[in-house]
Amino acid sequence: MKLLVTGAAGFIGMHCAKRLLERGDEVLGIDNLSPYYSVELKRARLQRLEHDRFRFFQMDLTDAESLTRTFEREQPGAVLHLAAQPGVRHSLENPASYVQSNLVGFANLLEGCRRSPPRHLVFASSSSVYGNNPKLPWSESDSVDLPISLYAATKKSNELMAHVYSHLYGISATGLRYFTVYGPWGRPDMSPVLFAHAIMEGKPIEVFNHGDMQRDFTYIDDIVEGTLRVLDQPAPYAIYNIGNHRPVPLLDYIAALERVLGKKAKTEMKPMQPGDVKATCADTQALARAVGFAPSTPLEQGLAKFAAWFKSSVATHRFAAFAAALCLAGCAAVNPYPAAWEPLRPSAAADCKLFEGGYSDKADSQDRVKPSLTRELFGFNTDWENATRVDFSLPRDDALEVTVWSGTDKMMTRTFSAAEGELACDAGRLILHNTHW
Repeated sequence: MKLLVTGAAGFIGMHCAKRLLERGDEVLGIDNLSPYYSVELKRARLQRLEHDRFRFFQMDLTDAESLTRTFEREQPGAVLHLAAQPGVRHSLENPASYVQSNLVGFANLLEGCRRSPPRHLVFASSSSVYGNNPKLPWSESDSVDLPISLYAATKKSNELMAHVYSHLYGISATGLRYFTVYGPWGRPDMSPVLFAHAIMEGKPIEVFNHGDMQRDFTYIDDIVEGTLRVLDQPAPYAIYNIGNHRPVPLLDYIAALERVLGKKAKTEMKPMQPGDVKATCADTQALARAVGFAPSTPLEQGLAKFAAWFKSSVATHRFAAFAAALCLAGCAAVNPYPAAWEPLRPSAAADCKLFEGGYSDKADSQDRVKPSLTRELFGFNTDWENATRVDFSLPRDDALEVTVWSGTDKMMTRTFSAAEGELACDAGRLILHNTHW
């Protein structure tokens, strides 16, 4: 079957698309590669999907015309909609992005499904729709009329919008309320990656509500299994929880991370964050009845797999080779959408002079680079959250030196030379010549 997966470069999207390819489906992936978090990470996920049955389209769902053309041209047999602006706390800082991505984008997707009806539309909702409901576990029959964050409100709106299109146009639509998904290739703004970085670097973890919180942590493989089982069984309209049904106290979760990482955490107790909830727990009986499956991976087992990935793919790769990392991320994206990229390979190391200079997080006109790019430079590495400037210099003709600053403090310096010279120069050329950025 030909399936359209939105958010294909995202955490859940990549894992679902990979499983679909493994079982023999054709997958059309859509993602706008938003710089909300590391675009390099998203491109690395896309590399895991390279296959003759996978095609990728960089597209924003708010572009109704492009999305409509895609539906009309491709006629997908099923749609798995996982694209969204995520994050409860970020919705307090940038509400407009949630309205555009989660409401306008979803409305455009529904219109595409109306014009070119798929066999089934499955879309991501969220456990956040339950708000501060004190009754645990949360059931699909519980009221979700009182969300406490804009993110939650957009997800509740998605459920209502999908119901309308199901009722009016006969579109089979199912919403999945995901509960705290974790695992390899997870988002860098979520607690597993944030906490693991802090633990390994000896930095304190911010523990909200002074540790008096619980979360229903759900391992990514269980999420994929449940999602694809639902996708394969169309229903006129349905909503299911998909969680582990085992809430874990926050301090127990941190202790489990300490064990799998082999290092103690430093903690810093903080009050409850606005828009956050004290506890989550999924009632998964409806999901089990519908598809014969409910998540069950024990937290320690899932965290052990996460830690193995983190240690090999993140902790040992500090992105210290900044320019080379940019080059590899950019060059990997050349083939999927060549019209958007203009990487010019250097004929000699002296070409590095094209990008000698500094790039600040303010990105004024003297930086010779767009503000969106500098957000990319600083946003893709959570280790650099305090970085304010990156300087490129030429200590000699065949070398490039990259220095990262936080105010007047030097955070990191790396010199590329000899065999690394071409990678370094390519990185600079991508920075200056990439019109897509």
